[in-house]
Amino acid sequence: MGQAFAKARGVEYITLRDEKAKRWTEAVEPIIEKYIQRTISKGFGESEVRGWITYLRERTDYLTKKQLALHIKSVTGPPELRR
Repeated sequence: MGQAFAKARGVEYITLRDEKAKRWTEAVEPIIEKYIQRTISKGFGESEVRGWITYLRERTDYLTKKQLALHIKSVTGPPELRR
């Protein structure tokens, strides 16, 4: 329903191949590092901030695996579960 609404308004959905997705992941690492450094400069501890990033990455992996295991369809999830 939401995807049809977006497509009717010209939104284009693009699926990246594995090699391109890997390049995007590598490309955003400096941005994440800048975020970490900015957050540390505001008084947060480095291990605390890096812990947040690690937690978010782990949760994303965990929830993606759960989505696959439970066959939960999604517009943006793993390709095999896309609607």
